[in-house]
Amino acid sequence: MLKRISYNWKLDLIYTFIWSYIGINLFFFILQNVLNFKTSRLLEINGLIIPFLSLAFGLRPIISLFTIPDTLYLNNKGKLSFKDHSTISIENIKEFRIFNIGFGSGNLIYYEIIFNKTPTFLVNKKRQSLILTEPYNIRHIFQSRKDIENTFREIGLPPYKIKNKRQKTIHFLGFRDKFEQ
Repeated sequence: MLKRISYNWKLDLIYTFIWSYIGINLFFFILQNVLNFKTSRLLEINGLIIPFLSLAFGLRPIISLFTIPDTLYLNNKGKLSFKDHSTISIENIKEFRIFNIGFGSGNLIYYEIIFNKTPTFLVNKKRQSLILTEPYNIRHIFQSRKDIENTFREIGLPPYKIKNKRQKTIHFLGFRDKFEQ
């Protein structure tokens, strides 16, 4: 059985949309029925529009990075694997880079994994590295998490391969560095 450890744009987009839709409708139900508060039609219309605006939250990593992040899985043997079930060897990882985009508690953290020898699933891609972001969870939407980094540490990635990249002014404004080819 595979456990997804990074962002998957289709699943996370649907997840964000459904939970924001449920949350908004629950909010208006409580306002109108439990608290006996009559809302205006304009507020109710906004309640219908907000879940669709949440799609931008679900697509935030794609919008910020201008690329679709890769999806990695952890199999039941504690090995990293890609969607085609090909495994990634920790020894093959040359560098594990950590970048920040934005500022504050909800900044986007993304990871770039550079390999010694290019894995077979990356041979036909333009970019010869993996780009990962944290999986989306509506509970953690305004928090920065480093679950991927912790997972890589737990499965044996040596600390000297992990590089925190210094945040520049351009990163505070929401722009990323170019990916290495």
